[in-house]
Amino acid sequence: MSKRPLHIRTMDVFSYIVASLRFAYHQRQEKKLYGDYFFSYTPLHKGESIRILANGPSLNKELEELISKNIDLSNSLVLNYFVSSDIFTKIKPRYYCLADPLFFTEENYTEKVHKLFEELNKVDWEITLFVWIQGVATINKYVQNKNITIKGISTLTYEGSESRRNEYYEKGIAVPSYVNVTIMGLYVLLNLGYSEICLYGVDHTFLKEIVIDDDNDLCILNQHFYGDEFRKYNEIRDGIKWGVSEFIYNYYLTFVEHKRMRNYADYLGASIINCTHASWIDAYTRIAQMEKQSENNIQS
Repeated sequence: MSKRPLHIRTMDVFSYIVASLRFAYHQRQEKKLYGDYFFSYTPLHKGESIRILANGPSLNKELEELISKNIDLSNSLVLNYFVSSDIFTKIKPRYYCLADPLFFTEENYTEKVHKLFEELNKVDWEITLFVWIQGVATINKYVQNKNITIKGISTLTYEGSESRRNEYYEKGIAVPSYVNVTIMGLYVLLNLGYSEICLYGVDHTFLKEIVIDDDNDLCILNQHFYGDEFRKYNEIRDGIKWGVSEFIYNYYLTFVEHKRMRNYADYLGASIINCTHASWIDAYTRIAQMEKQSENNIQS
């Protein structure tokens, strides 16, 4: 195999140096603002299994199956607007993650966000709520419940040497991109030391949700297990109104981060099992694969 041209390799080295310097600068800034906030790996729950109950439409059927087997669903992590479902107070989950930037931008709060905070303030069991470190002060203003422990997690991503990524995740000095809240949930549980994480409701069938209206505006049919919501996607980032290309690229990054989480789990000796049969995620072992292997072993 021929070597890459010298000028390309030189640019790679230069890009790595720039990325490392940028990372070091932002790391110092975060430490100055928030102190020693690093969320490093702990073997606290080594050998234990837990599940993430995401908000995809498939979760309704999966919950029925889990409940029919009398499985204790309190040993779970839930995400974003899960609190708006009736099942939330019945299963009393152990962990909660908020990752949408909307939750940490007080001036943009909607009635739906305020309703989420109201429901969290009714929680009568112990639960740990993970949020962006930048949003801790704001969330503390709206969530004042002695049963809820609020834990701030960094949003500082690392784009330098790939070989150092897992080491930085383990030390808690860098995190994956929270382009999807499920990624944040996986990172949290892996660094809490869980050896097995089972994913439910992670359909990730995003392309099925896109509609372009007669005004050429991107519209999204947000499908969740607790109901659907159709809306125009009027988000503007860096002065650009999002269209199809930005939307698809955003979810391309989601699948990239899932592969990184698979690599991180392997690095820690943990496993992530995709228990969502309709899921588009291909980074993890599927429960169907495990069931098929088990059947083959029995037959042999």
